[in-house]
Amino acid sequence: MEPIRSRTPSPARELQAGSQPDAVQPIADRLVSTPARSPLDGLPARRMVSRTSPPPSPARSPSFSAGSLSDLLRQEIDPSLFAGSPVELSKHPAALGTIAARYSEMIAALPEATHEDIVGVGKQWSGARALEALLMVAEELRAPPLQLVTGQLLKIAKRGGVTAVEAVHASRNALTGAPLHLLPDQVVAIASNIGAKQALETVQRLLPVLRQPPYGLTPEQVVAIASNGGGKQALETVQRLLPVLCQPPYGLTPEQVVAIASHNGGKQALETVERLLPVLCKPPYGLTPNQVVAIASNNGGKPALETVQRLLPVLCKPPYNLTPNQVVAIASHDGAKQALETVQRLLPVLCQEYGLTRQQVVAIASNGGGKQALETVQRLLPVLCKPPYHLTPEQVVAIASNDGGKQALETVQRLLPVLCKPPYHLTPEQVVAIASNKGSKQALETVQRLLPVLCEPPYGLTPDQVVAIASQDGGKQALETVQRLLPVLCKPPYGLTPNQVVAIASNHGGKQSLETVQRLLPVLCQPPYGLTPDQVVAIASQDGGKQALESIFTQLSSPDPALAALTNDRLVALACLGGRPALDAVKKGLPHAPELITRVHNRVPEGTAHLVADHAQVVRVLSFFQCHSHPAQAFDEAMRQFGMSRHGLLQLFRRVGVTELEAVSGTLPPASERWHRILQALGVKGAKPSSASAQTPSQESLDAFADSLEHELDAPSPMHEADQALASNRKRSRSESSVNRSSAQQAAEVRVPEQRDAPPLLPLSSWGVKRRRTRIGGLPDPGMPTDGELAASSAAFCEQDADLFAGAAEDFPVFDQEEIAWLMTLLPH
Repeated sequence: MEPIRSRTPSPARELQAGSQPDAVQPIADRLVSTPARSPLDGLPARRMVSRTSPPPSPARSPSFSAGSLSDLLRQEIDPSLFAGSPVELSKHPAALGTIAARYSEMIAALPEATHEDIVGVGKQWSGARALEALLMVAEELRAPPLQLVTGQLLKIAKRGGVTAVEAVHASRNALTGAPLHLLPDQVVAIASNIGAKQALETVQRLLPVLRQPPYGLTPEQVVAIASNGGGKQALETVQRLLPVLCQPPYGLTPEQVVAIASHNGGKQALETVERLLPVLCKPPYGLTPNQVVAIASNNGGKPALETVQRLLPVLCKPPYNLTPNQVVAIASHDGAKQALETVQRLLPVLCQEYGLTRQQVVAIASNGGGKQALETVQRLLPVLCKPPYHLTPEQVVAIASNDGGKQALETVQRLLPVLCKPPYHLTPEQVVAIASNKGSKQALETVQRLLPVLCEPPYGLTPDQVVAIASQDGGKQALETVQRLLPVLCKPPYGLTPNQVVAIASNHGGKQSLETVQRLLPVLCQPPYGLTPDQVVAIASQDGGKQALESIFTQLSSPDPALAALTNDRLVALACLGGRPALDAVKKGLPHAPELITRVHNRVPEGTAHLVADHAQVVRVLSFFQCHSHPAQAFDEAMRQFGMSRHGLLQLFRRVGVTELEAVSGTLPPASERWHRILQALGVKGAKPSSASAQTPSQESLDAFADSLEHELDAPSPMHEADQALASNRKRSRSESSVNRSSAQQAAEVRVPEQRDAPPLLPLSSWGVKRRRTRIGGLPDPGMPTDGELAASSAAFCEQDADLFAGAAEDFPVFDQEEIAWLMTLLPH
């Protein structure tokens, strides 16, 4: 990854760290010197919260004389006060002195802060001055126009430093007033980076310019560019190069330029795209502009592009024999340069000595931190495949094929023997399931801590339920949210069951879904909304449940004309079928929907309406399966519960995109994958979703959808014979966004997506699916995912979880006209 700016202080600053005033900053004039000899004895006890931030590099710590350090440390300080902190505060004497002298003031000014929060700021360079600045301006920043909370204040101080705190305070009125009208969250996002002061000043200067032609950017896009290290330089480069890159021979869209610029090193990445895109799109590379953009749209885009230029011809020849798409997949992540170089070095070793396939090596490398993950696989695979672990190579690959694969493997090595013994009694397969996600290190540690708690009153969960919650990206946050909210949600005015809470939490974005249920269920179950708690749970019990619930709330509060004709039951059924993507698809206006509905009803024989499941019944059946504590038993119990035959229940599931095998085993695919299958069964071709794409379909894809339906309706009939032939002979065409599978056909099999020759805003890709839990893009050492990362990931309905169900989807037959008729009843007409 390309460094943007070193935090290592210059020698001149080292001599004055923590105490020097900044004459040009107004707040600095108000800061007072910190006594160095104030003891910490007698300070009030503060709660400790476990964090996962890695300790700072020694290179980031300012130098102090041995005499001053020993003098400070001769004070009587209770070491247990900071026992939970991941840093040695003794290496930061200026910050220690500030905390010691002004701790009570910090508690008063930042009442929600933990010890670790305060230490986290203090350990940064200029941390002492940042803490002092916070003390001076916290009250004013809590007031209008920003009204920041403690977490936002600490984030600015920790990531942006003293200058960021001062800049936010000085420019708060200008940033939130005309003509900028930035939101507090946007100000915080810009300010929480290195160079925040310059970025904020550049936003004030360039946002009005970039909103006008020939740029036409939105404030959100400008904020996204500015919210990174080097935001000032990135904005200035966008101003200079966007008009150039949107013209031949580049032909990029403004959205693609913004995507490239919205990372650390955006300036350098844009300049490298200007220089190398024409080269990489010609032989011997033959990449598409979209592939070049995918590579450049990460931290360190410049070195990634340069490394692709250097290594792609090498890696596509023996002994590597990779495809250009595989090279692009590896290069499209943070740390791509190091990952490509490590693949060049280790692929022959891992394939010859360890027995991995090229696809498996590519899967491991195609993540943030791919270099470290490959090296850790080389070191730990032989260990983890022997007692007491007994993992298979495929399981090791599944664990390693995520952001932070290195940390996940090391945590499995440490905790698998523990978690497979009392009081946990997990199986190795369950441990692997938890470990095969983003943030799995923290998830495993949280399972170790909370499983015994959650299996006792007042929770009463089973170990299987705890594992289901933890086996998601952000499993740590989901488990902690269940611990906090389950007792609340099981009491009035919610009245949910523990199984319903688990069903909501056991999906991508479970934390956010639970919090949204807490916030919206009482509202949605009262007039004028009139939903039932079971309907709210059914909507929330899917990937992106937060977004689906919020879309329903928005629709019922301010009806969109496209959905206004739907009853509540139909609206809820549509949300359960495909979540927010399905609702958005209808809002976009499925072309000619009324005509199609009329024609399809005319083609369906009389007397078949009774065969079509009621919309409310669909919601009840889906909710029953989602909330069942023993999925393998759900099918048989559902037949009894709903008085349905096996054929009838399977017919219902087929209409909502579930195969017979999935229904009988109780393993329903994500709602977004079910919606994708429905679209495929309706005849939409090449609609494989992509995580890189937008969330709503383009008009072109909707036109294709309508054309496909019209083609189906215009097909000759006799009805049943034609439909049977159609169902048996026509299979869903495989999208160009196919995957390369590893040779091992196991549940832990890792599939590597080919790079797509499609623009970032693919037509139907937005309707698609949650990302599979074995390959998520991000930072080399991501640690615990942030709430923002989880919310964004949840909202994106990332693609790879659908790959778990790809084989079934390949054989999912097209709908007959009776089934099309049922689906059409969900649409407004």
